Amino acid sequence: MNAGLFRRVMALIADFIVIAALVSATFSFVARPIFVSRNPDFEDLFESFRALEDEKNEKLRPLVDEEYYVNQALDLSEDDEARSRFFRCSPLPKSRKEWLDDIEQQRGEWLAKRDALDDEDLSEDRREAEEARIEAALEDLDLQSDILDEDEAQLRERRDAIAEERARINEHYSHLNYPDEYDVGDAYILFSVYLYPVIAFSAFHIIYMLSFKGHSLGRRLMRLRLSGNINPLSLLLREFFWKYVYWVLTLGFGVFIDIYMCILTQDRKTPRDHFSKTRVILDEVVYPF
Repeated sequence: MNAGLFRRVMALIADFIVIAALVSATFSFVARPIFVSRNPDFEDLFESFRALEDEKNEKLRPLVDEEYYVNQALDLSEDDEARSRFFRCSPLPKSRKEWLDDIEQQRGEWLAKRDALDDEDLSEDRREAEEARIEAALEDLDLQSDILDEDEAQLRERRDAIAEERARINEHYSHLNYPDEYDVGDAYILFSVYLYPVIAFSAFHIIYMLSFKGHSLGRRLMRLRLSGNINPLSLLLREFFWKYVYWVLTLGFGVFIDIYMCILTQDRKTPRDHFSKTRVILDEVVYPF
């Protein structure tokens, strides 16, 4: 009997965990040390790179918030139909008056919280953290009020100024001023986040499935096994190309196609089962259908 969706998914998850653990372990104990050894100053440069990125993000964050509010305020000048379409998924009010009323309501709530701090038994650190959080919220509300007081021309000028300032900050924190730090940081992120995980996962997955001839640990755990035309080529196509490559090329829709065919077709066979002429069956149970 062909296996159902639940067992196949659980086997897939178990195999994924095994391979991901191999990727993580080999990165930590093999790949990263090799990468670091190629640059004697890696640790210092990468630490400086992280500090620069934190500093850049700290400067960009208020600009991003301000730009968001400016764009919302500009949208209020659009016609009612366009505004309605935009605000359908927006947490902000649909008119300037509603927005201003909401600001005043929130300001009153935050001021009440600030006044209530005097009556609460808090540690010094906790009190300072709460006061900072309240002040940040009040500053954000003041920013929204200031933006709503401006007309459309002023808002457009403000948006352009924000864009220029963001570009200036991004240009400052770049290879132009910190070439060594950003060369090391960008290379490490590219290697550790994209190249090594993708290449290593693909390689380990292929080796893993070929070594077990498709009878992976996940399938054994769920008492499943692969049946049919099992050979290195069919395993490579089935377990790699018609699984992960197929899912990526279909932008994830291949996953839903697999689920649909596992649940709603009589033989419970996915495209990779058909193309590779194999099937996943319950262990020790073989039927001619």
